[in-house]
Amino acid sequence: MLSSLLDLLGLLLIHPGDFISGVTKCVPQANDETSGREVGFCVEPLTRPDGAEHLENLNPTLAAVGTRLELTRRALDLTRFQMARLLGTNMATWGTYEAGLARIPPDQALKLSPYGIPLNWVYRGSMTGLHPHLRAKIIGEQADRRSRRGRRAS
Repeated sequence: MLSSLLDLLGLLLIHPGDFISGVTKCVPQANDETSGREVGFCVEPLTRPDGAEHLENLNPTLAAVGTRLELTRRALDLTRFQMARLLGTNMATWGTYEAGLARIPPDQALKLSPYGIPLNWVYRGSMTGLHPHLRAKIIGEQADRRSRRGRRAS
């Protein structure tokens, strides 16, 4: 038990390589008067001074966490703006988590627990602790993604 807890804590630590230098966010400011539609964010392309993309710095674990966060948000039927407010952050920050550009801090990930989203799902992808209703919605969303990718490939 102690070793699995230490393993999980190791996953929660923020490593310097998890943040990519040179990423610039541009965010239209959303507020309470913003319409119900999602307000987007943008991230400038990651390029080195020589013009080549430096995507080799991306951490595949962060990309997987970001995908799970997006699936979680969709399963909860929330917009990006609503999810950011739920976690007490702004849309630009939430966007970097969902895009896999930055690791979501444990204190923010814990705010998902009352909604049936355990840390093991967020950081490891383990569906065992997910609320059954959310698990079914996430599995359905994953199947939809696979079928959309299959149609694009053909």
